[in-house]
Amino acid sequence: MLDIRHVLYPTDFSEASAAALPLAVRIAREHGADLHALHSLVLHAADEAQADRLFPTLEESYRELESWAGERMSAHLEAHQAPEVTLHEAKARGFAAPAVILEYAEEHDIDLIVMGTHGRRGLRHLLLGSVAEEVVRRAPCPVITVRRAPGLDGRRWPSRIVVPLDFSENSELALAYAAELAGRTGAAIDIVHVVEPAAVPDPYVMGGPGLAFDLQATRERVTETLEERAGELLGESASFEVHVEVGRSAPGIAEFASARDADLIVMTSHGHSGLDRVLLGSVAEGVVRRASVPLMIVKPFGENLLVEDDSRDT
Repeated sequence: MLDIRHVLYPTDFSEASAAALPLAVRIAREHGADLHALHSLVLHAADEAQADRLFPTLEESYRELESWAGERMSAHLEAHQAPEVTLHEAKARGFAAPAVILEYAEEHDIDLIVMGTHGRRGLRHLLLGSVAEEVVRRAPCPVITVRRAPGLDGRRWPSRIVVPLDFSENSELALAYAAELAGRTGAAIDIVHVVEPAAVPDPYVMGGPGLAFDLQATRERVTETLEERAGELLGESASFEVHVEVGRSAPGIAEFASARDADLIVMTSHGHSGLDRVLLGSVAEGVVRRASVPLMIVKPFGENLLVEDDSRDT
């Protein structure tokens, strides 16, 4: 089972962040967890280069922001409160929202973060960055990102889960999480592996028709290997299918999930940082920007929510 006791819902009161609230409430209710609603008090005008002008009024600015945030928080949560869920409303100061969220998560032993994402891409993403991607990259616990509110009323959730696998032990951890979620709802599991084409223009590829044959053979070998491995990990009780797609990993995963009408993607993040991240990028972060369905990122490091049985420590 998944041992979830504290769920964190960060909000900036935007429509993008509000999309994650119904799911955060539902997860907290179903797991008997406390729900923490957090607003980061960030003064974007703060500028160290002009400290002598700004810092004398900084405390007053924060107090005004806290008062405004308190009113917005009550209105924001009112429609989604569940009597059986213990709710903690929090406001925390900082100079960057990701740092505030991550610090709060560490200080309050958060097990799962559920947050909205604006899904920015291209130039807007380069200029503005992404709070969700920064949290996904650095959080020590699993993170669910939501781009638009999932339809939760009157349906079991999740009902179809997509799990990308790349033959690494890290990616197999995502399959274990998916199996636990599927066990609660009877969800079907679609395992997908995306084969990236060689970065060589077609006119320069020797062999002509043989290339298509090789691709087909690759599909068959990958499918057979994944079916065998998934069968070992999931056992006979789980319902799953294996799919092999061709294309770029991040868009391929997002497009596959949409085509399968999935309502959750579960995958691991390798946690690259610094130069590794610049050189290699992150498939998980790419899917965060593109996925139209909720995406659960689990970490091969940090907190593991999987437990052997239903017992919980007191």
